[in-house]
Amino acid sequence: MWKIVICGTITTASALGCAYLLVDSSSEDQERESRDTVLDGAAELGNARLHRISPLPRRSLPPPPSSALHMASLHGPSPVPPHQMLAILFGLLSFLLGMYVSATMDRWNTLRNNCIGKLWGTIENLCILSGAIWSRGTYEDKASRHLVLRYGLASHALFFKQARGDDLSAGLQEMVEQNVLTDEERKVLEKLPAPSQVVISWLTTFFFRAISEAPAGRTPVPHAREMLPYILEKCCGMRDGVGHGMAIVNCQQPFNYVQLMSFITNTVLLLNAVYTGCMLGVYQNDQGHSWSHHGSGFLYFVAMLLRVVFVTIVYSGLLDVSANVHLSHHSRPASAHVRDCASHYMY
Repeated sequence: MWKIVICGTITTASALGCAYLLVDSSSEDQERESRDTVLDGAAELGNARLHRISPLPRRSLPPPPSSALHMASLHGPSPVPPHQMLAILFGLLSFLLGMYVSATMDRWNTLRNNCIGKLWGTIENLCILSGAIWSRGTYEDKASRHLVLRYGLASHALFFKQARGDDLSAGLQEMVEQNVLTDEERKVLEKLPAPSQVVISWLTTFFFRAISEAPAGRTPVPHAREMLPYILEKCCGMRDGVGHGMAIVNCQQPFNYVQLMSFITNTVLLLNAVYTGCMLGVYQNDQGHSWSHHGSGFLYFVAMLLRVVFVTIVYSGLLDVSANVHLSHHSRPASAHVRDCASHYMY
């Protein structure tokens, strides 16, 4: 963004120099024309003094409608002033850039709330249900609660590792050392393309067997017939969150659309810098080729310079924010950076 600000300032200075040269070269012609105008006015004044009494001028009749239309067609429509044209371009840019930023932030919010948030919320709900159903201190109940927590954390961690594109073998080995996975489970998951969803399928199978079969030593699930569809729906919701999140990560916005927004933004900022430089050059010529540090000239110069810098920072900042958010959930959506969806705080 600072590169764009520097380029805009250089462009403004170049336009200022060009306007200064053009206006300076035409200043002699303007002085000659003004001198001729003064001489013509003096001659007319002398003639008026010689002829004190002059006949009344004849009243000129208005031209017929056809003549007026003919003159209007010859002159043509009046051109749009440069500042109005620039205002129209900035309005169009604000509308298009607002839609682009809104679409980018909607994708980020969807990834955060409907994918990661849904996954983590379902894991917490299943842990609460497990603690309420298998609440006794027997070995089977403790193992059941531990299995639900372990598979939930494993699916969550594997989703982040897969989204970041980390080395799966190293990540699985790290999870084995943290007692989140066993060594047998690591060997199975290394050969599969979607390990997070596989762990969710294991968790779904465990709940189905624990509720429908009720193994010996484990507390039977009360109202098993009503609880089974609810828990299976929660497990399918976990898989939906993971699949939706990976679709957002792997499918970026159309490249042509992103490049078009960048081109329009840079073009409008360039035109704004050129217009500012030309206006400064014209104003400097009107003030006699000098800037007054205590008058309106210096304030006008500062205001136009702030216009170039402020407008460039705002529009380039919006474009950079959209690009950074887009890259954050496309290349590394689950890093520990502040702007990204961090996973370490959930543990």
